[in-house]
Amino acid sequence: MFSYLDAEPYRPSMLDIFEEYWPRMAEYQGVKLEDINFKRALFGFFPTYRESPLQPGFDRVLQIGDASGIQSPLSFGGFGAMTRHLRRLDKAIHEALAADALDKGSLGLIHAYNPSLSSAWMMQKAMSLRPDQDTPPDLINRMLGGNFQIMESMGDPVLKPFLQDVMQFRPLVSTIGRQMVEDPAFVPPLIAHVGPGPVADWLIHVLGMGAYTVGNSLAEPLKNSSELKGAVVALMAAGSSNPLARIFGGASNNGSGAPNPGALLGSLSSGGAAAAALPESAEGIQRRPGEENLTPRQLYTLNRILEALEYGSGSDYKI
Repeated sequence: MFSYLDAEPYRPSMLDIFEEYWPRMAEYQGVKLEDINFKRALFGFFPTYRESPLQPGFDRVLQIGDASGIQSPLSFGGFGAMTRHLRRLDKAIHEALAADALDKGSLGLIHAYNPSLSSAWMMQKAMSLRPDQDTPPDLINRMLGGNFQIMESMGDPVLKPFLQDVMQFRPLVSTIGRQMVEDPAFVPPLIAHVGPGPVADWLIHVLGMGAYTVGNSLAEPLKNSSELKGAVVALMAAGSSNPLARIFGGASNNGSGAPNPGALLGSLSSGGAAAAALPESAEGIQRRPGEENLTPRQLYTLNRILEALEYGSGSDYKI
């Protein structure tokens, strides 16, 4: 058994929650408490962070694993999240060291805004109760039952990513859309339970996930095309005159934790793309075709943008 809790002072203590477990466990199992033979009592809690992944607070320090807040706020699957991101983290840290991109701003690109992760928070909110809330007793079970029934009917491409803590735009929108059509009376009490503010915040992240999905699809050719990488190098060589930088210019983030594309383009342009790249043996970076003219810092920043689009849309998950 588990429960979602926030850190508000009106919440019961962890000890109170543990004491509440015993009678509820007996009721849930349909047995008497005195008939249970206890072997051991296992109790613990998993902290999650609303503004996750957590940005580095210091130069040359990067938190990883559960300390970075990369795990799902639904399942708290820290080990699964770590194995999912391990290859990405290994490559990113290696390139950060080679490029000397060790200030907290540069390291923050490794833990970029992830709309796939942020969109999971509303589902946790939907399964949480405030002490003064008058919620229909079957609301949460009705929501879960409807969701899983629809996802199962839509097959593995929809069900498996969700079961493995990966939110993807098309499966999420398809599932919620079908549930709204098949059970429209369920929507008003759910919105009243969650609140219009969290729903609006969730919609922003869902739209962000859709934008990242489109961005990742458009960026796919860039990953393997030397011609397109050459075009990127030419844009970076333009420096501050880069038209894309002017279009996207502004603050370094948009208030939602998402990196501003203009700031990223500026980071790519810094140092000048025309600067000669270090020899592979000296910098220790494995380069793909089309990356020969990128400096280590430009390569580091470009790869973090591509990874942010891929992982932020859940497109790294393959069945």
